[in-house]
Parts: sequence; structure tokens; C-alpha cells
Amino acid sequence: MENNLQIFNYGENEMRTVYEDGEPWFIAKDVCEILGLTTEVTRRLDEDEKGLRKIQTLGGSQNMTIINESGLYSLILRSTKPGAKQFRKWVTGTVLPSIRKTGFYATPHTIDSIIADPDNFIKVLQELKATRTKAAELETQIENDRPKVLFAEAVDASKDSILIGNFATILKQNGIDIGQNRLFAWFRENGWLIRCRGERWNLPTQRGLNRGFFEIKQTVITNPDGSKIVRPTPKIT
Repeated sequence: MENNLQIFNYGENEMRTVYEDGEPWFIAKDVCEILGLTTEVTRRLDEDEKGLRKIQTLGGSQNMTIINESGLYSLILRSTKPGAKQFRKWVTGTVLPSIRKTGFYATPHTIDSIIADPDNFIKVLQELKATRTKAAELETQIENDRPKVLFAEAVDASKDSILIGNFATILKQNGIDIGQNRLFAWFRENGWLIRCRGERWNLPTQRGLNRGFFEIKQTVITNPDGSKIVRPTPKIT
């Protein structure tokens, strides 16, 4: 692993890469520093997008988290840094072509295999074509999923409950064409809010409360005559 270590300079930052099982992997710490993220974010990656490898550093050999291309793109999507898109273009336009500058990763073992058996060269090219096709499909999927990812992370980062009207606004801002009234209607039709008119109209059903999707906020309203009433309001957790 350590013999495969390559270093690329992105401005004042270094990004170390290694090559394993025919694929480039990136040192998560370097990527996170460039994107303005903490390494804690790698915990959200799928298991097949990350790994732990010994990397030679100035302080000696250390176990470090590495991420593959899929994991790299996931971290780029999570970054709010203005230069994240430019970093992605640099990786796809400079780093990866440099790693595969001969059309494949020409390790001494690969070259010896080609010399010994030219059919290996055909196999390498076929694998390269499949890898590039997969990368292109992944890029398209990432761009298509970007609004969903941003929305999911916005909701995941929220620690408080919000009004249904505010939730409708968030949905609207993330590409879902729905307003407050239609969202209330959707919740009623799907059994999350009470449909029967009366004092409990539009309050969460027991199903919604049991699942922890809703809570009821008690709002005190003062009438012009000084009397007060308590009005329950549904909120989404």
C-alpha cells in the first residue's frame, strides 16, 4: 500500500492517494481539510466507500481512513465550501487522468503481466472502459441526487421541531411543489393528522405520535377581553 502512495498538490493543500484492487483511494483527512469538513463526516459513508490502511507519514506508519471515488463525491456534496465544485473538477480532470495517464495504472506488476501475456492488456483496457462508464454514471447520479441529499442533510441537522407550514417551505425550496394547505391535506389523507372536524382537527393521530414524527405544542392566546385560551398546534419533529 505504502509503495503506491502518490501526492497531488491542490493550492497549498496536499492530497495523498493510494491504489488498491485496481482503484484509486484518497486519504480522508486530506480531502476533509480541503473541503472544510471534519473527519467525523466519514462515519456517514457506506462501508464499501471507506477503509482503514497503514500510511507512511513523517511520524511513522499510521492507520488512516481512506475513501474511494464514490466516498469522495459524497464528501464533496456535504461540503458548503464555495470551492467544492472546483475541487471536484480538479479531481476528475487532473488527479484521476494522472493516475491513469497510460490508460491504466501501470504498476511494475501490471507491465510484467502485459509483457508475459498480451491478452492481459486487453483485459486491462476492458476494465478501464467499465470503470469510466461506472464513473460517468455515478457523476450523473450524484448531480441528480444532489437536491435530495441537501434536503436530507438539512432535516437531519435540525434538532428542533418545526411547524408544518415551515416544513412545506423547506420542501418547496428543495424542488417539491407543495404548499401548506396541500401538505396538511396530504397528512390527513395518509392518516398522520386527524380528519374529523372539531377541536382535534389537524392534530397528529396516535400513529403519528407513536412513531415520533409529530409533537403537539400548546400555544397560549390572549383574547381582547383578557381571557386566555390554550390552542394545540401540530409540529413535525
